[in-house]
Amino acid sequence: METITIPRSDFLTMQEKIADLEKKVALLQDDQFMQKLQLAYQFFIASKQSVQTNYAKQEEKISLKRGSAKDVITFIADDFNTPLSDFKDYM
Repeated sequence: METITIPRSDFLTMQEKIADLEKKVALLQDDQFMQKLQLAYQFFIASKQSVQTNYAKQEEKISLKRGSAKDVITFIADDFNTPLSDFKDYM
Protein backbone atom coordinates (compact mmCIF):
# COMPACT_ATOMS: atom_id res chain seq x y z
CA MET A 1 0.00 0.00 0.00
CA GLU A 2 1.31 3.38 -1.00
CA THR A 3 1.54 6.33 1.38
CA ILE A 4 0.20 9.65 0.11
CA THR A 5 1.21 12.94 1.68
CA ILE A 6 -1.24 15.83 1.88
CA PRO A 7 -0.75 19.31 3.29
CA ARG A 8 -1.37 19.67 7.03
CA SER A 9 -4.12 22.29 6.49
CA ASP A 10 -6.05 19.85 4.25
CA PHE A 11 -5.63 17.11 6.86
CA LEU A 12 -6.96 19.37 9.63
CA THR A 13 -9.91 20.46 7.46
CA MET A 14 -10.76 16.82 6.78
CA GLN A 15 -10.60 16.03 10.50
CA GLU A 16 -13.01 18.92 11.25
CA LYS A 17 -15.44 17.72 8.61
CA ILE A 18 -15.29 14.16 9.94
CA ALA A 19 -15.95 15.44 13.49
CA ASP A 20 -18.95 17.46 12.24
CA LEU A 21 -20.34 14.44 10.41
CA GLU A 22 -19.91 12.28 13.51
CA LYS A 23 -21.90 14.84 15.55
CA LYS A 24 -24.69 14.81 12.94
CA VAL A 25 -24.81 11.02 12.96
CA ALA A 26 -24.95 11.06 16.76
CA LEU A 27 -27.93 13.46 16.60
CA LEU A 28 -29.75 11.14 14.22
CA GLN A 29 -29.25 8.29 16.68
CA ASP A 30 -30.52 10.38 19.62
CA ASP A 31 -34.16 9.45 20.38
CA GLN A 32 -35.05 12.81 21.95
CA PHE A 33 -33.75 14.70 18.93
CA MET A 34 -35.68 12.43 16.56
CA GLN A 35 -38.88 12.96 18.57
CA LYS A 36 -38.42 16.73 18.40
CA LEU A 37 -37.73 16.48 14.69
CA GLN A 38 -40.88 14.39 14.20
CA LEU A 39 -42.97 16.92 16.14
CA ALA A 40 -41.55 19.76 14.08
CA TYR A 41 -42.33 17.87 10.88
CA GLN A 42 -45.91 17.18 12.01
CA PHE A 43 -46.34 20.86 12.92
CA PHE A 44 -45.02 21.89 9.51
CA ILE A 45 -47.39 19.53 7.69
CA ALA A 46 -50.35 20.64 9.83
CA SER A 47 -49.64 24.32 9.22
CA LYS A 48 -49.23 23.68 5.49
CA GLN A 49 -52.61 21.92 5.37
CA SER A 50 -54.15 24.74 7.40
CA VAL A 51 -52.92 27.30 4.89
CA GLN A 52 -54.32 25.25 2.02
CA THR A 53 -57.66 24.91 3.82
CA ASN A 54 -57.82 28.63 4.52
CA TYR A 55 -57.02 29.36 0.88
CA ALA A 56 -59.83 27.05 -0.24
CA LYS A 57 -62.25 28.77 2.15
CA GLN A 58 -61.26 32.17 0.73
CA GLU A 59 -61.95 30.90 -2.77
CA GLU A 60 -65.39 29.75 -1.66
CA LYS A 61 -66.15 33.17 -0.21
CA ILE A 62 -65.05 34.93 -3.39
CA SER A 63 -67.04 32.78 -5.79
CA LEU A 64 -70.06 34.58 -7.19
CA LYS A 65 -73.40 33.05 -8.05
CA ARG A 66 -75.78 33.88 -10.85
CA GLY A 67 -77.99 36.78 -9.96
CA SER A 68 -75.62 38.08 -7.30
CA ALA A 69 -75.59 41.54 -8.98
CA LYS A 70 -79.36 41.78 -8.97
CA ASP A 71 -80.46 45.23 -7.80
CA VAL A 72 -76.85 46.48 -8.02
CA ILE A 73 -77.15 47.75 -11.60
CA THR A 74 -80.16 50.02 -11.45
CA PHE A 75 -79.83 51.98 -14.70
CA ILE A 76 -78.56 51.27 -18.20
CA ALA A 77 -78.72 54.07 -20.76
CA ASP A 78 -80.87 53.58 -23.85
CA ASP A 79 -77.86 54.13 -26.14
CA PHE A 80 -75.69 51.57 -24.29
CA ASN A 81 -75.22 49.38 -27.39
CA THR A 82 -74.64 52.20 -29.89
CA PRO A 83 -71.12 52.51 -31.27
CA LEU A 84 -68.89 55.06 -29.56
CA SER A 85 -67.57 57.89 -31.68
CA ASP A 86 -64.11 57.44 -30.15
CA PHE A 87 -63.78 54.07 -31.93
CA LYS A 88 -65.06 55.16 -35.36
CA ASP A 89 -61.57 54.83 -36.89
CA TYR A 90 -61.39 51.18 -35.84
CA MET A 91 -64.76 50.08 -37.22
